[in-house]
Amino acid sequence: SISQEHLEMVDKEGLLNDLFNDLKKDDDVLVQLNAIEIISNLAESKLGFEYLKGLNILTNMDIRLNEVSSGPLGHFLMPGYIKFFGRLAHHDPNNYPTLYPNFTSILKNMLETNDQVVLALEVFGHIGLTNEGKKVLLDRNWNVLEIMAKSIKFGTSEMKSRSMSVFADILRSTEENLDFETTRKLFSCLSGPHSMDYVTDLTKKPFGDLSSAAYDVLMAVSVYPWSVELILNVPGYFEFLLDRSTAKDKESKDSKYALICAICGQKEVQNIIPPEILKQLRSYVKQGAYYVESTVEVA
Repeated sequence: SISQEHLEMVDKEGLLNDLFNDLKKDDDVLVQLNAIEIISNLAESKLGFEYLKGLNILTNMDIRLNEVSSGPLGHFLMPGYIKFFGRLAHHDPNNYPTLYPNFTSILKNMLETNDQVVLALEVFGHIGLTNEGKKVLLDRNWNVLEIMAKSIKFGTSEMKSRSMSVFADILRSTEENLDFETTRKLFSCLSGPHSMDYVTDLTKKPFGDLSSAAYDVLMAVSVYPWSVELILNVPGYFEFLLDRSTAKDKESKDSKYALICAICGQKEVQNIIPPEILKQLRSYVKQGAYYVESTVEVA
């Protein structure tokens, strides 16, 4: 994954061919697990993806998915395979259903299976990191966004926080060109016009993982001017952010401080936030995350 030169050298030595052969060693699940993990890491880089795409191995791996999923060790191996194909789909979000039909079918079924739905959502979160992937999630009629919203609102504690992290990934921009309209539509899929109220309310909850994931969502959208406008329209939320007493632990203080820094760094912030509030926010940033006001007692 370091460079094209490194990849060609490793390929020339035949190490990658041995790795693909290790995927077929049904008698050794640990070897298979390590092999799929290494190949997944290779698929994460663009050059690794292009290399894999030039081989027939991807079609064969998609065919093998059915064998793996129905085999006795499927519950061990499938997460690794799903992660691998999720990274392939991240690089080519428009064409992966055609290129990897078995993976697509399994992914759809996972969305309807309670104990696998979060893993499926995490794959879609990875696909949605690119602008192209965001549009695909919005346009493709797979009910992914509805299932994610339901998981955030009604799932178990772990499911809520992990699904909220997926929501942050879908909204997060990894490209220079920001897609304002698509991300705003994606954000509204959580709870319509009340989406920002819902997320900001979660940041106030005394549940570490969920509150942290909600802050992560706000951080993901902080690059978009529309998000600052929506936060401004939540009654009392800037007062909550500026009130240091509402953050009791280090994680909460760090999350709140990071969000305020991100808002102050927003390019259009001066045109959105009233001057008096903006002055207080910048003062908060200058003072730092752990600033404590000194009190004077007179006997």
